[in-house]
Amino acid sequence: MQVDEDPKIDVQNQRGWGLTVEKVWTDKDFMVAHDPIYFAVYLDYDQDGDLDLYPNTVRQLKTGETEVYYFFEDLYGPNGESSTSFRFEDYVIREVMISTPDAEVNINDKGVVTNPGTVTPIAQGGTLSVGGVPVGGEHKELEYSVTYKVGEATGSLNNANIRTDTVTNSRPGIKIYKKKWDYTTPLSNSEFTLKDSEGHDVAASKYTSDKTGLVTTSYLSPGQYHLEEVGVPGGYTGLDQSITINVSTDEQGASSFVLEGPADYYQFTPATDEEMATLTVRNRTAEFLARKVDVSTREPLEGVHFALYREVVDISGNKRPSNTPEPGYEDIVTASDGLLPDIDFNHLTLGLTYYLRETQTIEGYQKFDKDLCFEVGANGKIHIVPRDSTIGNPDWVKVVNDEEEGNVTFTLEIPNGPEGVELPMTGGSGTRLLYLLGGLMTAFTAATLLIRRRRREAL
Repeated sequence: MQVDEDPKIDVQNQRGWGLTVEKVWTDKDFMVAHDPIYFAVYLDYDQDGDLDLYPNTVRQLKTGETEVYYFFEDLYGPNGESSTSFRFEDYVIREVMISTPDAEVNINDKGVVTNPGTVTPIAQGGTLSVGGVPVGGEHKELEYSVTYKVGEATGSLNNANIRTDTVTNSRPGIKIYKKKWDYTTPLSNSEFTLKDSEGHDVAASKYTSDKTGLVTTSYLSPGQYHLEEVGVPGGYTGLDQSITINVSTDEQGASSFVLEGPADYYQFTPATDEEMATLTVRNRTAEFLARKVDVSTREPLEGVHFALYREVVDISGNKRPSNTPEPGYEDIVTASDGLLPDIDFNHLTLGLTYYLRETQTIEGYQKFDKDLCFEVGANGKIHIVPRDSTIGNPDWVKVVNDEEEGNVTFTLEIPNGPEGVELPMTGGSGTRLLYLLGGLMTAFTAATLLIRRRRREAL
C-alpha cells in the first residue's frame, strides 16, 4: 500500500426489521425499583386480535432498564413456512406473565428467556401484579393496568423497518393541587403529608406544591389515606382538618375515590379516559393581630409596653425565651386600638414560638408577672403554648372566618385586669367566673372613684 493511497473500509449493512419496546412506569417517582418483567412478540395474522406467540421472543426487562430490542431478518414468520411475508404491523408486543419464578429464569447470550414455562399475554387494559419497593417503604406486590401504543414505522423511503412501541404500566393515581380561594390561581410552597391507615408515609415524608400548584401525583393501592396540610406560605392558613382518601378498585381494575373532610375547602374531579382524578385544595388568606384589652369590658388598652422574645433551647434541653428581645421589638407599645404594632404574619416567622413580656402597664391595672408564650404555626395558625414559667389561656385566641372572602383572622386578646384581680388562666366556667369577678371589681372601683370625686366636689 502506497503512502498516498486512500484507505478502503467495507461496511456491510444487514437488512432487517428493528422493534423496540419502551417501558413507561407512571409511578416511577414513587418507586425505588420494580421487579423484572417480561415481554414477547406475537403475530396477529389477520389483525383480528387473535395472537400467536412468536417462538424464542420472551425477553426479560431487568430492574432499572427501560427498553427491550428485537431484530428480525425477514418477515416470513417464525419458521419461514410461508412464501408470502407478513406486514411489519402484524408483529405486536405484549407484556407477559411467565410461570417460571424470577430466581429460576435462564437467559441465553441473545437475551432470550429459554425456560419461560407457561406464557400468558396481558391484553390491552388488562392488569398484572408486579413487585417493587416504594420510596421509603418495603417490598410489596402492586397491581398495574397495561396499555399499548404502537409506534409509527420509519426508515428508508421504501422500507419502513424501524418501530418503537410503548408499553405503559399504570397504578390508580390522583393528582393533588393547591390553589388560592378561587380554585384557579396556583399556590406554591404549601406543604402536605400523605399517610396510610397505619400512619406510614406514602412514598415521601412531605410534599410541597410547585409553581403550578401541583403537590404530587400519587399512586395509591386500595385502602385509606390521610392528607394533612402542615405548612403554608406567609399570609395563608392551612386546612383545619385532614382529608381522608378512600381508594377501591372494581373487578375490571378501575379505581374509585371517596373523600371525607372539610367540604368547603377542596374539590374532587373523578378520572376520565383522558385525565387522572384530581383533588384541589384551596387556602384561605390569614391575618394575625395582637391586642391588649380590659378583662371585663374587652375595651382596648392604650400605652401598655411589651418586649418580644424568640424561644430557644438551652444546653440542658430546656425551652426558654432568648436573653435579648427580637431586634426592633425591645419596646413595643399598644396603640389606641390596643394593637401591638408589627405583631403579625408579615413580621413573624411561621413555625416559631415567641414570648411576649409585659414591661409596663397603665395606671389602675396589674402587670403580668410572667411571659405570655404563643406559637406562630407552620400551618398559619396561632396557639397559646403552655410552659411552666408562662401564663396564657387558649381562649385568648379568637378566630373569625370570612368564608365568602376566604379569609381568617386570628386575634390574640391579652386581657388586663384591675390591680388585685387574678386573671383567668384556664378555660371553661372558671374563666367566665373570673371574668365576672373582674367586671364586678372594675365596676366597684369605678363607683368608688365616682363617690370620692362627688364628696370632694361637695366640700
